[in-house]
Amino acid sequence: MNKLFKTAFTLIELLVVIAIIGILSGLIVISMSGVTNKATTAKAQVFSNSLRNSLMLNLIAEYKLDEGTGTTINDTWGGGTATMPVSPATPTWKTDSDCVYNDCLSFDGGDYITYNNPILGATEATVCAWANRQTLVNGSAYVSDYVSANKNLILGYESEGSLSFYVGNLTVADYILFTGFTGGAWHYVCGSFVGSGELAIYMDGVKKNYKTTTIASIGTTQSTYSSIGRYASTYYFNGLLDEIRFFTKAINSSQIKEQYYSGLNSLLAKGGITRKEYQERMIEMAQLR
Repeated sequence: MNKLFKTAFTLIELLVVIAIIGILSGLIVISMSGVTNKATTAKAQVFSNSLRNSLMLNLIAEYKLDEGTGTTINDTWGGGTATMPVSPATPTWKTDSDCVYNDCLSFDGGDYITYNNPILGATEATVCAWANRQTLVNGSAYVSDYVSANKNLILGYESEGSLSFYVGNLTVADYILFTGFTGGAWHYVCGSFVGSGELAIYMDGVKKNYKTTTIASIGTTQSTYSSIGRYASTYYFNGLLDEIRFFTKAINSSQIKEQYYSGLNSLLAKGGITRKEYQERMIEMAQLR
């Protein structure tokens, strides 16, 4: 009797797995078929919002860059604000097909946004941003908080063919580097930090590099150069930025993949990437785990 029960239970498990595979296959067919752009975009946005809610315990700040006008940027999760300085210039609002979701901002290599670093003092953190670099400016960053000779935080500090993620305090800084990067398209970049543990950098849902770090926590001193689209006072990013998020946890690889997948669906629906590129990126993400 016990043997029969065990066999029946195993069959039930098998049927559940088959059902789940069927559902997932159906979703893939739907996403790759002739569903209208508006419906697909809405589905991607709903998925993005549900994912954000599932990460709510660790999400501390989110700049969706969806205002579309004005010089004040809302932190749609933490309730704070970021500001576009009038001088030397202000970034330009972009909409719809230019962006990953809804609106985004275009930086021309001479403008930026100031923000308050929400992860000061954190012993774990993840910072993510969708970035589409147009013109390389060596030393530019997507998000940075620079203090003295060391760095509280820098994501996307670019040099020729590379991206990096820095963390530090007034005493010491550490970084991880990913080489082989090229711009000219939307990429989802994340930096992950575990104090006295691991420093890692992700691009397009894949962990590109990691190392052990002795940094115990991010610095607690707020910099006058806390910027989106700039590093220090000299190196300005040139391109588009969208959906910048801060987490007080080193979120896992599967969660980063889900965020990337959601953005890809939105880009496909908007015509920001071709169906061929969508398929290639999905294959790459599946292979490089």
